[in-house]
Amino acid sequence: MVLQLCGRVCCCPASQQVFFFMEPFIKDEGFLSEQRFKNLVRNTSVAIVVLTGAKMKVEIVNEAYGHIIETKPNELMRKPLFSVVPDAEEFYLPLLENVRKRGEMLQLIDSMYAVTVNGKHIESFLHVIYQLYRDSDGNILGVETTMQDVTEAVVAAHH
Repeated sequence: MVLQLCGRVCCCPASQQVFFFMEPFIKDEGFLSEQRFKNLVRNTSVAIVVLTGAKMKVEIVNEAYGHIIETKPNELMRKPLFSVVPDAEEFYLPLLENVRKRGEMLQLIDSMYAVTVNGKHIESFLHVIYQLYRDSDGNILGVETTMQDVTEAVVAAHH
């Protein structure tokens, strides 16, 4: 089996941070097990959450995303995202719905993220990319979100 990783490289000029978004595919007769792919996603430093359907149910989430909202990934899996972070729904649901319905990628740079999770207020600055999540036949399943916490860089730039 040969696993090749391809993807997109995005750079934010303001913070000079570079993001690589993986798009794994398989070459030859072998196949990539679901578990191996989940390990790749789980161990990357880029926060990833994949949301499906109108309820934005969490289908894939990694430790980096859990760290941003101070919640363990297993506490998010298969739940509507906004049942865990309800105060984020008013701002983020329209953005996610626009991506899901129109198919337009959305990128937020140095975006303030403020939510309350389990009674704790969390604030950070993020670089976020929202894009369509599709199945192998091209059908739209939901929204793939990748993000990087840039709080330290934003705070340092303003001091």
